[in-house]
Amino acid sequence: MALIVSLFFGFVPMFFFAAFVYWLDRYEKEPKILLWATFFWGVVIAAGGAFIINTAFGLGIYVFTGSENAAEIGTTSIVAPIVEEALKGLAVLIVFFMFRKKNLTRSWVA
Repeated sequence: MALIVSLFFGFVPMFFFAAFVYWLDRYEKEPKILLWATFFWGVVIAAGGAFIINTAFGLGIYVFTGSENAAEIGTTSIVAPIVEEALKGLAVLIVFFMFRKKNLTRSWVA
């Protein structure tokens, strides 16, 4: 039950926010498939990749220090924010380089 509630409170506000941002962008709307791809990246690639990388760094900190507290504090306060935001920023960078205006008008916009 807790999983369903957390998914609800995670996704429902995101859809309202995405709809609001899409509404604000009246004159140069991005293709919906590109928006869905970036949301997919954030949910699957960034979150999954961050989980794997954070776990690896947490184990490394634990092996180096021998302290569970140091590994937990180091992972949650230093490693996790850097890794997660870097993976999200990678999606922005990919969109910027692969789907520029010239490419959008040729391949995405009918």
